[in-house]
Amino acid sequence: MMRRLAPLIAGLMAALIGFWLVLNWVPGFIMDKAMARVETAAGINTVWHGPPTSEASRNVVRPSPDIIYSICAFDLSEGPVVLNVPWPEDGSYASVSFYDANTNNFSVINDQDVEGEANSQIHLNRLAITPPGGISPVAWSRSQIVSPTRTGLALYRRVVMGDTSVEEADAGRRAFSCEVTG
Repeated sequence: MMRRLAPLIAGLMAALIGFWLVLNWVPGFIMDKAMARVETAAGINTVWHGPPTSEASRNVVRPSPDIIYSICAFDLSEGPVVLNVPWPEDGSYASVSFYDANTNNFSVINDQDVEGEANSQIHLNRLAITPPGGISPVAWSRSQIVSPTRTGLALYRRVVMGDTSVEEADAGRRAFSCEVTG
């Protein structure tokens, strides 16, 4: 009987270890690679403005030529990071998505959320990971996003619409910046 159960137990243990690795190790590994690419391109707490896509672009399988991207790899160990976000005034859509060190999308803000607040500032402030018994972070507001991890990515997207040219939209999104304030 035990000879029949041993392979079953070994298989179950291997499945559990594999499951744990996929849930706990793989996301961090993926984000480390993404952060390293952004850091190589622009550095930490600095924005990298991706070039507008074209029919020759293949970083994404089928990129959209109507969306332009900028990305900031942030590290909150030196203090809060301030993002200056240019919201389009031509009715185009823009958003900033925030990803933690484990690839979790923990917040998204778009131009509709901050209607009438052109060039508003979004503060990544007060790290949400605190030691046991530590002070809990301040609740979300339009001017503050609480990151659950010390490092992560802020991805700015702008959709080019209507009479706005890609060049005009690209010039506008280059006002997107991030810097340490502390």
